[in-house]
Amino acid sequence: MSTTVTYTAVLEVSEDSVLFLSGLLHAERLRRGTRKGRRAMGTYKQAVLVLRWFLEDARMAALARDNAVALSTAYEYRDEGIAVLAARRPSLHGALLAAKAAGHSHVIVDGTLIHTDRISTPAPPAGWICGGAASTAITAGTSRLSPPRTDGHCGPPTCDPAASTT
Repeated sequence: MSTTVTYTAVLEVSEDSVLFLSGLLHAERLRRGTRKGRRAMGTYKQAVLVLRWFLEDARMAALARDNAVALSTAYEYRDEGIAVLAARRPSLHGALLAAKAAGHSHVIVDGTLIHTDRISTPAPPAGWICGGAASTAITAGTSRLSPPRTDGHCGPPTCDPAASTT
């Protein structure tokens, strides 16, 4: 026999974050012309659902059950929340301009796959890169890459091989 246990939980997120996302969801509902009382959940509860999915990696079945909505409705609400957040994201150009205006000399762009075709670019002579000629096998890179670390000093081709090339 299976029984359930009801419990109270706390979501580790600021109230401002929930209100911000709730406001975005409300604006989207106004834009779509959604009438009051036509949705199973208000925008505040929907914002909490979306943030629980992001922050706690909560299962969609649990989110649906906790909010007394169908699983398909929980997915729709989650996807709508992601869409309104994605619409607010700055472009790369805008983010770089904002970082420059804030006085940052460097930024770390995290997680974007950047297409590159290193095969068509001639490699520098073997003596110019620590450990030998440039690799031409990489056809895509990620902006998570950091400069290669080496055990020794870069210089002549006889230097130590790189400890990490990613």
